[in-house]
Amino acid sequence: MEELDYYINSIKSGTWTKWANGKFGSFKDFDNNCLYRFQETTDYDGSCYLLTTENECRNSPVIACGFVGFLIRYWGDKKTGNLYKEFFEYRITKYEEDHEMSPDAPERNLAKEYYDLLPSKEYDFITQYANQSKAVFDYISEQEGRIIRQYIKGYYNHVRQAIKQAKANIKAEKKLTWANEGNPPPKADDENPVPYKLELSKELEEKVLKVYQFWNEQDDKKYGRKNIFKNTTRLEFFKMVVSADFSSLFNQKGIKHRVGYTVVVLTNFLGNEWGGKAATNLGSSIRELQKNTSFYEFEPLKNMFVL
Repeated sequence: MEELDYYINSIKSGTWTKWANGKFGSFKDFDNNCLYRFQETTDYDGSCYLLTTENECRNSPVIACGFVGFLIRYWGDKKTGNLYKEFFEYRITKYEEDHEMSPDAPERNLAKEYYDLLPSKEYDFITQYANQSKAVFDYISEQEGRIIRQYIKGYYNHVRQAIKQAKANIKAEKKLTWANEGNPPPKADDENPVPYKLELSKELEEKVLKVYQFWNEQDDKKYGRKNIFKNTTRLEFFKMVVSADFSSLFNQKGIKHRVGYTVVVLTNFLGNEWGGKAATNLGSSIRELQKNTSFYEFEPLKNMFVL
């Protein structure tokens, strides 16, 4: 009688066997990165493989990957809670490695960014790689398949709890933090307004960048169109966003209304507190900035982030 996890253990160990779908062969993780490929044989003793070179095998379809591949690799070696925790930490580390060479990496909290992206990024990852690993269920028993699906559900719930905790932490923090973080905030007066700094998550950064790109796509050579950030680098633009201060552009000829309404659009996802400060820095209010809508690019800019 075969053990209940016979096929999973056979994948993990690279053991040649006859699989649940009737095929003969073995699985191999060539680079120890939890990507399992099947090496099929044409006979019953494992001496004649269909793919004879390593290059051919490496280019064969991946049968198990992502969390499923990680689960198989450490099958029976880790407690379930540690398994979920370690794979989740691996995902955060992977995100940090993917972005650590970015020019602004030293200024960013990459781990926090990943938590900000969790609701969409990690769920998509779980779904994507679970779907890519569906083929493995043809090679194992139905009971093993049910067990793996239970683990996938368990990891999904682990991520949900991580998101819940991350949201609680974010909610507990102020969206706007003092620039002199770590010290008591100074008292404000007319001559010494309190400085502050916006904490920009990766998700918000992408939305902000979309606004910058919108204006950079405008052709100044066409009548009635302007690129209000023509002489503003992306880094300078982000500094304006972080400090909620577009005053250096606001009074330039021909772009005042465009700059003002850009602040309105950014307020849609950066929040009313940010918008109020940005408008004040322009000597105006969000209500007043919303009235200046007679420029050519108004409609597409307005509809960029429809709430």
